[in-house]
Amino acid sequence: MTNQPDVIVVGAGVMGCGTAYWLSKAGYKILVLEQEAIACGASGMAAAMLEAVGHGAQLSTHDPLTAFARAGFHLHADRLPLIGAVPGWPGVYMVAGHFRSGMLLSTISTRCIADLVIDGKSSVPLDVFDPARFTPGPS
Repeated sequence: MTNQPDVIVVGAGVMGCGTAYWLSKAGYKILVLEQEAIACGASGMAAAMLEAVGHGAQLSTHDPLTAFARAGFHLHADRLPLIGAVPGWPGVYMVAGHFRSGMLLSTISTRCIADLVIDGKSSVPLDVFDPARFTPGPS
């Protein structure tokens, strides 16, 4: 027997832990990597920042982070999460960008990622959430 994991999950927030849960239920050996501690990250606050910026929050026009934050919001203008294979990285999947709905959608989102790892397809259509939608097409 080997101590090698079948799957490595990066991040022990709600999405990482949920994905690890579904994969372990399916019999996979999981290694979860986290920089600090389980569920201690600030991804919820980052999403709220994007939410505020996107709705014209009164941020200082002299703050250099304001333009940076607004540019980041426009990258997520469709307000849909990223769920699926990472373009150009075979065998790498992501589940992120749920804004303030991460807890609500974590069970189905992480189950879909586990389905992709296990079966190569999801039980729920994910086309609209495909991370490749932000991949530049031919010019």
